[in-house]
Amino acid sequence: MYLRILITIVLTILPITNFASLTTIMHPERKITLRGVVTCEPKRNIPATGILIIKLEDINTNDNENKVVAVETIDLNERGFPISFNMTFDASKLNQQNSYLVNAALHDTKGRILLLSSLANPIDLSLTRQDLGKLKLTRPTAARSKKNLHNIFMCGDIKIDTFYEGDEILLKIGDSITKIKQDNGQSGLYQGKSSKVGDINFWYKDDRGLLDINNVDYPVCHLSKQIFNVDELENLSITHTNYKAHGHAPDWHLKINNNRLTVTPPDGKNITLSKPTFERLNNERRFSAEDHRHKVTIEVAKTVCLDQIKNRLYPDTVTLSIDDKKYTGCGGKPDFLLMEKNWAISSVGGKQINERSHLNLTFLPNGRITGDSGCNQFGGTYNLTQNGISISLLHITRKICINSLMQQEFNFLKLISKTSDYIVEEKNKLILKSGNGDIVAYSRDD
Repeated sequence: MYLRILITIVLTILPITNFASLTTIMHPERKITLRGVVTCEPKRNIPATGILIIKLEDINTNDNENKVVAVETIDLNERGFPISFNMTFDASKLNQQNSYLVNAALHDTKGRILLLSSLANPIDLSLTRQDLGKLKLTRPTAARSKKNLHNIFMCGDIKIDTFYEGDEILLKIGDSITKIKQDNGQSGLYQGKSSKVGDINFWYKDDRGLLDINNVDYPVCHLSKQIFNVDELENLSITHTNYKAHGHAPDWHLKINNNRLTVTPPDGKNITLSKPTFERLNNERRFSAEDHRHKVTIEVAKTVCLDQIKNRLYPDTVTLSIDDKKYTGCGGKPDFLLMEKNWAISSVGGKQINERSHLNLTFLPNGRITGDSGCNQFGGTYNLTQNGISISLLHITRKICINSLMQQEFNFLKLISKTSDYIVEEKNKLILKSGNGDIVAYSRDD
């Protein structure tokens, strides 16, 4: 009797168990891993403590806030930027038709936002592993600075221009210009009515936007260009207002500082122009200014430039146009090629590093250096000059490892403390030179 009841219960449960397993097989988890590096701009007044929060958000929502899909929280605890992150989430639960973005924010210990990522970072749900590159943090007030800012969005084949005036936007579609006002009840939403096109709803965040005209949704809008005066550059954290470039054969140089452009052409007669404008076009930046005598345009490409006379690499390739004449050269600060990268050491004094060790170092913007010497963590300072570099080690942990790692660490620390010069090759290879041998490192950040 009891045996018959037990068999009946087992036979009743088994199909349910098998069906649950079948459901799991039909709808498996699909993990996606995102990696990237969070950097900080400006490079000063970074708090020693705070919470870095990185969010994956679904922007296709009617709520006031984006839907958060995944979060990674990192406690600074004296940790310096740049900071690497890895985020893994289950993509099988997401709507494949929606758009998802990754953003970062630095909060103080009371939860207040100190810095925000300046641009949204879209992800591709078809890729299981994605490298998002750098997420740059800027001050929230700077990110919202709209004075003299002109954005150009492409919504599919539709081009729209936006001009900001406080809490209002002048929205230009074709030959129609409409003033739309910010909706206080929904962040990032602007609304208005045009006699030519009808009711307009425009929502945007960072470099993405959504356009609705008369309840008709247009394709997702993508920021294609930004134009603004140079006096806004420092606030917007796009580039440096103290920018310099130069070239040889023939010799020329230029400087942009305090909303003023000064160019010394090959003939040596300075040209000074006020209030140059700035455009950002994908990988290029363009400055331009003119008066009744000259028209000057400067195109800056984020491509490494080798100054063969100085035998030094610069972060930018620059094309200078003065009226109908063009010159090419290099621009930016050479040390930018060093900073905000994780340099993995491959050899020390001509010897390949032990496969069991992970030597690395990072040059921070405030003149500090941190790294892993294979067994211990170290920190110190560095100073860049026209003649080279000097590195001073200030502290190191006291962990004990096997003899081979300890000897390798001793050689590494001895060489790095005697470094007198450096060479950056093709932007991702670094050679630290000293009289006793070289340290070779590679960066995968580019």
